[in-house]
Amino acid sequence: IERTQAEAEEKIEVSHRANEELVATAMADAERARTLLLEAAEKEVEEANAEAQRRLNRLSKEMFEKEEELKGQVSELNNIVQVERKEKERAVREVYDMSADRNQFKKQLGGIEEKMEKMTQDYQEELGELKKQVDAADAKLTTEQ
Repeated sequence: IERTQAEAEEKIEVSHRANEELVATAMADAERARTLLLEAAEKEVEEANAEAQRRLNRLSKEMFEKEEELKGQVSELNNIVQVERKEKERAVREVYDMSADRNQFKKQLGGIEEKMEKMTQDYQEELGELKKQVDAADAKLTTEQ
């Protein structure tokens, strides 16, 4: 009886140690999964931000080039204005048209910038949701343990 009891206690102890090892492994796995999810979410946000920045840079460059082009055109029109009065009236209409184009371009750029800001917000919200999910999984694992 004592030997059987000792064997049973030893089996219980072995089982207890195995359970502790399983819990520790599960906790480590959960922490690794949480870390990987956070890193992946952060990487997605960084990539989205980098893409948005590239778009903004490209649009800024295009806007600058368009402004330089418009400045050159306005300069040419001013030379024509000095030559002839009729040309002056025509040149003024073209400048107004170009100004409207520039304003339209600025409006379009403003819309694009708003979209980029919205994308950044969406990615940050998505990251927040992922973090909440990881924290919930962490809490559930802790509760189960």
